[in-house]
Amino acid sequence: MVKKFVFRDVDLGVLNLNSAFQEAKKKEITGFLKITYWSREDYVLFMEGIPFKVVTVHADGRRLSYGVEKFRVEGDQGTATLVETSLDDLVSFQALKRDPYRDGACIFFPYGSMVQEPILMSYLDVNKGILTAQKSHLDGYIAIYTRESLLGIVIFSQGSPVAVCGGNNTFGKEALEYINTFATPSKSYISVYSVDAEILPFMYSLKPGNLKKLDVHFTIYKEAKDRIERSKISGVVILEGGGIYRYDLFFRGHHVARLIKDKGMLVAGEEDKNRLSVKIENMPESSISLYEVNLTTSPSPIEVSIATHTESVEESGGASIDSEAVGKIKDIFVKELGPVGKVLWGRILDELALNEEGMNSAQAKALLERLQKEIPDEDAREEFLSRVKEALGDII
Repeated sequence: MVKKFVFRDVDLGVLNLNSAFQEAKKKEITGFLKITYWSREDYVLFMEGIPFKVVTVHADGRRLSYGVEKFRVEGDQGTATLVETSLDDLVSFQALKRDPYRDGACIFFPYGSMVQEPILMSYLDVNKGILTAQKSHLDGYIAIYTRESLLGIVIFSQGSPVAVCGGNNTFGKEALEYINTFATPSKSYISVYSVDAEILPFMYSLKPGNLKKLDVHFTIYKEAKDRIERSKISGVVILEGGGIYRYDLFFRGHHVARLIKDKGMLVAGEEDKNRLSVKIENMPESSISLYEVNLTTSPSPIEVSIATHTESVEESGGASIDSEAVGKIKDIFVKELGPVGKVLWGRILDELALNEEGMNSAQAKALLERLQKEIPDEDAREEFLSRVKEALGDII
């Protein structure tokens, strides 16, 4: 969400790009410089004044991430806007969690009232933070993330942890294992949010087994809304198009809340929400889907412990995997997918906050799991995994 516009809609013909970068550096801005063209938007992401990534979003919602060194302003037909945000907004923008069935409650991040600003894990005792959430009877969640990737969220109801949702589309025990594998004190951040009582049941109920996508084609939003009201369904109606995602939440046929993300970033201002609501409903190419949700109103508390391991890979998830072994995985992946494999490799490493210079065995297994999802053919996937095992033997 926008905290502050440093400048807005400046014509590219008069923009001094170097001065804009210097201004971001001087003010240690966490946020983005958005360059708007007719058919796309380029977002240069900053953390404490330092640019670290560029994300291009095309008019149809397609996205491409790449390094700052490749960024160029193309001509002078466009505008520029420099915005200050919170780090969690940048993470939400990059992670783009949008599918309730696949991503669960992660689609809400960073919705809610912030109780704890983003802070490095190395500055606090996470498990004492969980106890504090219990003592304060928190209705909300704790989010754990790197500057580029959401690792997961722990959801609380009346102070009790009741669900864990992983940034890699896992839930429960698997999600907690994922968080504990990739959360490192010097690179991972934590923030805490409270949410409204009517939203909370949706958060801990969005998981496989509790959702059913209705196989109905809706041409306009009113058709989906009428279906919910007539059948008194608890569910989520999703409108998607042009990078806009609108979520309408219904409890037993009654509308309770509306969330909107623009290009993956949560929209807070009522004026912008209303404008985007109208826009998405009138887009001829937008899609409308309806998920029926089996809402749990009395969740059972669960045990949650966040690992506070050191930076040593041996202590944070098994034996170390050196850069040579990681390079072999990369070579096999690129050979399987061709030139696009290099682009995907870099993007996936960023997504998982991994380094080619080395990782532990748990991280390497998670990497392999993620890489094989990019190989659509089942036989090719099996061949890829077989070649990795042949090359690395018992290392992974």
